[in-house]
Amino acid sequence: MHIRILITSALITSLLVTVGCTSKGSGNVYSPQSVGRIGGVDKGTIVGIRTITVDGTVRYGKVVGSIAGASAGSAVGSGRDARRLGGAAGLIIGGIAGGEIERAVTSYTAYEYIIETRSGRVLTVVQGAEPKLSHGDKVLVLKGAEAKVIPDSGS
Repeated sequence: MHIRILITSALITSLLVTVGCTSKGSGNVYSPQSVGRIGGVDKGTIVGIRTITVDGTVRYGKVVGSIAGASAGSAVGSGRDARRLGGAAGLIIGGIAGGEIERAVTSYTAYEYIIETRSGRVLTVVQGAEPKLSHGDKVLVLKGAEAKVIPDSGS
């Protein structure tokens, strides 16, 4: 029984470490696939900002929660049937709980920037809190696989 508790604890810890290390949509963070790619740039001015919530992911949490729940649930009760029923209930409850824990840990506040370009087009870009930008700031909209907004220090 102690080994099941250790395994369950290790699985939950690995889930929290894995989902807690995800990027929060920062304009300062790039994926390895972005290195060396050519992208376009538009100059503009921020004309509006909306605070939004980016919904978290539900990938690993369900799996880890299901395994941990099944392991913990099967340790409950005496007798083969009770352990099977406990394992099945733990699998379902653990999967639901693990998914919701992952969603809560990976959700974050971000900003939708509304930008008017020099050519008069209006664009929107959603990104995390960094770099901090304000209404009226001159910015560069970096276009590529993922658009990013950064301050225009050369305007």
